[in-house]
Amino acid sequence: MKIDNHCHCAGCAVASILLKHIQAKFDNYPGIIWINQLGEAFTIKDIFAQIGVTDSEKITEKLLDIKADETCWRNFPNFRLKFIPCGLPTLRDAFLRTDNMNGGEWYGDIIKEVYFNVKATGCQGVELRITIHGRYLYEWVELAKCDESFKKASGRNTDVDSYGSYLRNVFAPLFENSAKDLSKMTPDEVVLSDCLARVKGFDSVGEEEVNETFVGEWEDPDDWITNKKPPYHYELFHLFSNMAKLNSLRRYH
Repeated sequence: MKIDNHCHCAGCAVASILLKHIQAKFDNYPGIIWINQLGEAFTIKDIFAQIGVTDSEKITEKLLDIKADETCWRNFPNFRLKFIPCGLPTLRDAFLRTDNMNGGEWYGDIIKEVYFNVKATGCQGVELRITIHGRYLYEWVELAKCDESFKKASGRNTDVDSYGSYLRNVFAPLFENSAKDLSKMTPDEVVLSDCLARVKGFDSVGEEEVNETFVGEWEDPDDWITNKKPPYHYELFHLFSNMAKLNSLRRYH
């Protein structure tokens, strides 16, 4: 049994699978997939027209350019670019995110195909990672809805004014949900509860090559209001302490 537990959902599909889904939507989906800040609406064909592509057969794996190569080694910006098909961020938003105009449905279709392909081998397994940004309190419910039924999620603005508010956005919904009796939950809370039962763990990502100065007298998270990112060891301390409390609460209930 092989378990790959460090594979992000956005990078789980090989190029051929992503290409198949993008070509299918190009040929069969006439609806709007993106609205810019000026209120202008774009279909998938409008997006590809920006790079001179008017036929799905001209969309190739080479054009997608999502395969890792030597340029990604110790180069995080180049690594991130491999998660942006054709270099078009709007395609990433449409196909590789949960908070978009299709409510993460296309993202979910890709993940399901990868999952069933792995399962069909009979000798492999995968624990995929998906991102929580901690931008607003409702984010967990949106993600749970995508995980449960790929329903359209409501948009929310970023609600972070300190590192403390970020921690609350990530953990407060989990503490509240874990402490609540199932019979008293709203439909959204039931969806989140079911989702949490399938969460295996948290994976925090930092830039391992960056040398950090140890913080002696740590600021309270609510006092960390600078735009500068906290040191990674500071983040890990608060993430671990919250997870330890959350696990204790969930064991109790």
